[in-house]
Amino acid sequence: MRNPILLIMLVLSLSSVAAPPKGKHAYWQKTPPGVIRISENYFYDETEVANVHWLEYLYWTKRIFGENSKEYMAALPDQKVWEREDSCLHGYRDVYLKPPTYYYYPLVGITQQQAEAFARWRSDRVMERTLILHQVIEEDSTQNRDKHFTIDKYFTGQYKGKKPDTAFMYYPQYRLPTVQEWQQMAAHLDSLRKKNPRSSRQILDVHPCDKANKNNPPTRPAEHMENAKNPDDIYGNVREWLAEKDLTAGGGWRDSAELVRQHPIIETKGSNAWTGFRCVCEWKRWDASQH
Repeated sequence: MRNPILLIMLVLSLSSVAAPPKGKHAYWQKTPPGVIRISENYFYDETEVANVHWLEYLYWTKRIFGENSKEYMAALPDQKVWEREDSCLHGYRDVYLKPPTYYYYPLVGITQQQAEAFARWRSDRVMERTLILHQVIEEDSTQNRDKHFTIDKYFTGQYKGKKPDTAFMYYPQYRLPTVQEWQQMAAHLDSLRKKNPRSSRQILDVHPCDKANKNNPPTRPAEHMENAKNPDDIYGNVREWLAEKDLTAGGGWRDSAELVRQHPIIETKGSNAWTGFRCVCEWKRWDASQH
């Protein structure tokens, strides 16, 4: 796997920072594929982060830091969450994450802190790819623990001793959405639902161990939110980590429709089998005084 797999899903968001000026290298004004535009400078991941995207993250982390490194071990999802939820789900412990069958199912078994670490990694990889595509830096397959690209290294001249190009002073800061941003997305989806009244919230109101579900995981493949058949997937499938400490939003496969209607945002502790995440992102201008 290589970075382009992940880049298909990358999201841009700029909710609180003034729009950057237009110019020859206005790379920050392009909307990448796989995102939903909520307002002029606010974008949101089109689907939940899926297993395939986390596998890309694990592959990179193992290549750079090593399979036995603390960095790699810290990035591993807890696959025991399945059997902790119910003994009937124990079979997914060893097969849910890696097999191609489940590549595009939403990632679960990660903590809020792991999701935040992924977002920071994603920021670095998108900025790195942007600079490579604009021939500011060269692709380097020999990077390791001591010499790999990060945004901080680039802007402080520590990446191969190169001074930052003044035409590329904006960087993508991927992160978890705030409660307010999630509510903004929910409102956007409510407006889509009014345009497509045949759609309905996709929330599982039966136990995953019931006969009808015994041969399939309780999650389903991450779906495009602007798909006419399912424009409101943010309310179902898996709950999603928010930026505020220990908060998740939406509905997971184990949540009843009534619970999601009454309490779409709840407190959640640690990893489980029904919580994943999406990212938002804002293009920010590098400010050395804040780093």
